[in-house]
Formats: sequence, C-alpha cells, structure tokens
Amino acid sequence: MRKFLKNLTNRCINPIGLTALKTKELIFSQKQYKDLASLYNEKHSINHANLGNSTSCILFSKDRAIQLHALLSSYFELVTNPVPVNVLYQVSSPAHHESYRELADIFKNHPVDFQKQHDNKFKEDLIDILSKQESDKIFFLVDDMLFTEKINLKTYISFDTDLFIPSLQLGENLNFCYTLQQKQPLPNWLNHPQCPQEMLSWCWQNGKFDWTYPLSLDGHLFSRWEILAITQMLDFTAPNTYEMALQQFTDIFTTRIGVAYRKSVVVNIPWNKVQEEHDNLSGKIHQDFLLNEWQAGKQIDYQKLYGLRNISAHQEVSLNLMDRNTFVLPG
Repeated sequence: MRKFLKNLTNRCINPIGLTALKTKELIFSQKQYKDLASLYNEKHSINHANLGNSTSCILFSKDRAIQLHALLSSYFELVTNPVPVNVLYQVSSPAHHESYRELADIFKNHPVDFQKQHDNKFKEDLIDILSKQESDKIFFLVDDMLFTEKINLKTYISFDTDLFIPSLQLGENLNFCYTLQQKQPLPNWLNHPQCPQEMLSWCWQNGKFDWTYPLSLDGHLFSRWEILAITQMLDFTAPNTYEMALQQFTDIFTTRIGVAYRKSVVVNIPWNKVQEEHDNLSGKIHQDFLLNEWQAGKQIDYQKLYGLRNISAHQEVSLNLMDRNTFVLPG
C-alpha cells in the first residue's frame, strides 16, 4: 500500500515540480494518504455501467449580480433539460448583498439555490454543498460566463466521467489563448465511437494551452464523488486557489478523453476582476459601476451575444446594457 501511495502521489505532485522519495517525505498528511487510497479503491470497485447521469451545477460568484443575472438567464433560455444550480456567492458590501437578494427573487421559480459564503469558510461551504448533492456528476461555472448556443444538456452529461471529461467551454472556433495572449493550436481530433457527430473528441494529454487543461471550473463535467474526495484533500481559500490546487491531479485527469461541441457553447467574458489571489488579465469595467447600473434597473443585453463566434475561451466584448425585465424568462 505504501508503494502504491508513493507512486500515486508522485503522479499528483510531479506537475508542480515535487517528487515523493520516502513515506515520511510525502507532502500529504496521513489522513490524505488514507483518502487517496479510499478514492482509488472505490474508483476501481465501482461498476460504471450502474452509474446514473443525474447532475448538478455549482456556480461561484462575487460582487457580480448583474453578470450572474446574464449567465443564469442565458442558461435557462438556451439549455434544454437544465440541471439544478447551486450559487455560492461572496459580497464585499451590504449593497452587493442586496443585489443578490434581488437576483434570488428573480429566479425564485427556477431550480437555483443561493448560498452566501461564510467569512473565510469557502472550502467548508463548498464541501458542504458537494456533500449534500444527490447527483452522480457535477460541473462548475463562474459568474462572468455566458451561454451563447442552444444545447440539450442530456448529451453533455451522458458521458462516463471515468473515461471522458466533457467541456462546454471548448470548440474548434478557439484558436487563441486569452490568458497567455498566444495563438492556440487545435488538437488532433479522435474518431471516438462514443462521440456524437455534433461533438469533438481529443486526448487531453496531447493538447496545448486550454486543450490540455481538464481541471477547469469553466463548464467541465466530473464525477461528484471523485471531486468531493479530492476537494477534501486540498488547501484553498477561494475559487481561484481552488482551481490552482486541483492542478495537483492533472496527470490523472489528462489520461481521459476530452469531449466538446464543435462550436463552444459558453464564453467567459472578463470585463473585470473581483479577486486578489491572482493577477488575471481582465478588462477595466469595475464591479461597483455595474452595481450602480443594476440598482438603476439595468441588465446586460446578453441576448445580443447569442451566437457569438469567439476565438478564445476568455474574450472581452463590448458591454451593452438595457432596462431590466424586458425579457421574460422561461419557467
């Protein structure tokens, strides 16, 4: 067992430049060894044919009610068979908190649950939400994303997450990496028999940039129990450090097959930056300006972006506002 754990841990930490030489030198605690062993023993004992496709979504948000309104509206307008959404949000002021209360009221007849993050308890709150879900699978979204294409979510969630990592974010229209500001080569496509004609498949481990980044919080599908087990082992304080911590397991997940629609169905629009953990590239439209627009009864004219043929998973576009409640959300 020690040899197994040593080899497994080496696989997990080699991407960040570490090597486990002896049991006492491993960076994980004894409890984490036990969790790792339990995770992979369970993984190999499961009959995947008996796994269901029930799915839920966890969405992270901070001080962006107007952007979250656009994302949720596009989700319920464009997605057939939508799954329940759990919003874990953080605010920096009472005014931002009130904007989320108003947003929750707008979506009160939709399967959206809003939970305010407890102070400095992001990890605990996330684990609590993951633990309480009754779904087999989970995908994450962040609040500056937007759905741009119609899809039937049943296709996306039908894949075996032990073999595939489906992505809503990727598509053959993406030939530029915004975060690195570089041209991005498309991967070599596979002719996988389980991939329908409207979708693409490739090897994550052979991709470049966005195409070799399976552990993304931007619309990638996972096994809920697997993500829960891994999440319990990691140290993080917010969504950005959570995604960074997940990369310790890159070697395990890049062995799976990527699946995406031929045209990406979501886009991340970095109009602003609300976190201080990482100096991400972004636009300069301050969240407090957008709060003022929300308080004035405005919303993002998100429908104007339907059909957007973005060239990058993250792409800045013009911000257009309009009076709120012009559109009627489907029930």
